[in-house]
Amino acid sequence: MIWAQRMVATFSALSLGALALLAMTWNLRLAPFDSRLAGSLADDPFRVLSQTRAELTRNPSGPSLAYRSAVLGAARREPLSDEAFVVAAFGAANEGRYSEALRLLEIARQRDPRNAITRVMLLEAYLRQANAKQVVTEAGVLERLRPGSTQTLLPVLASLVQNDTTRAATKQALQGSLLNYPIMRELAEQQVDPALIMALSARMTAEQLSSDSIRQQVGGLIDPYLKAERWPEAAQLWAHFYARQPADLGRVIDPKFSGNVGPPFGWQISASDGGLAEQSVAGLQVVHFGRKNWVVARQALLLTPGTYRLNYSLGTQGTSLPDLAWRVDCATSGTTLIDLPFERANILGTRVTDRFTVPVDACPAQWLALAARVGDERGARSVVIRSVEILRLGNE
Repeated sequence: MIWAQRMVATFSALSLGALALLAMTWNLRLAPFDSRLAGSLADDPFRVLSQTRAELTRNPSGPSLAYRSAVLGAARREPLSDEAFVVAAFGAANEGRYSEALRLLEIARQRDPRNAITRVMLLEAYLRQANAKQVVTEAGVLERLRPGSTQTLLPVLASLVQNDTTRAATKQALQGSLLNYPIMRELAEQQVDPALIMALSARMTAEQLSSDSIRQQVGGLIDPYLKAERWPEAAQLWAHFYARQPADLGRVIDPKFSGNVGPPFGWQISASDGGLAEQSVAGLQVVHFGRKNWVVARQALLLTPGTYRLNYSLGTQGTSLPDLAWRVDCATSGTTLIDLPFERANILGTRVTDRFTVPVDACPAQWLALAARVGDERGARSVVIRSVEILRLGNE
């Protein structure tokens, strides 16, 4: 086992890359077992096997008969080792006896479940059979043995989810797997139908969604759609995880700043050296130092074309208001639809309102943002914003 342990890291990195290239062409009818790939995956603790790489370099089609005989001779001296079965398996595969090779590898796995080379070879064999359940299982074990080693295989594993024939088995195998979120993230990066991602994950509980790490994971699935300006798909995913209805996205989510939902369609509160902001039962507490411009909070909206009214009300404040303003901008064009600065005349508890219009063209989504600005006065000033809402005129 010593030789295997020394060489496994090098060989697994090489073989996983080769496996990913081979499997990228998978369409339920993989090409025949590649003898060069099989050879590159072979490893053995015996000194006679230490020439594997040189042998493969000299013989791209696979080890020579003389070398294979030496290997098998060495393996016979340790008949109970898993390596003997690995060597016999890649020899059988080289000769086209694929079913026998698979059986030998499964015996090798029983004898040493932690041999990463055996796991990689089995993964390739199961992939060639389109055995989705076993592919995911082997990849999950391999990830535990060598964290990060399956990164190159994520497009292949994601393809199992996208294929109608293997989707159900893949979904079942991914339950509780380390690879569940990485595969969902890969699907998101490919900007697939959100239903495929939603099928791999149940809705979160309120307790789970209060965790910053869980919210970051959810955001990681939505971000690729936002960057591509695919707003309906982003909204579909967000509504799934936060158990909201699509109709909710035509208004301000969490208007009183309870913090019970995350971005982008819930509030994203920014950290900045320009000031401080925190959601609380009283509302959004803001301290602005007046030294720089920064976005205190923002959320995405899906307002349809029409005229709207923006309302907000203030709670406690210091001796003077900080330089803040509510803005609504078109997410695609950046066009500002409304810019409503806070004014000294704003009285505590008074509802401040103004109208704006969402145009028909080039504004399928919007950003509602609380902007802090450099003003005439310096020094920390604070305010509590009790609520903010946007109502379509005629629906008030």
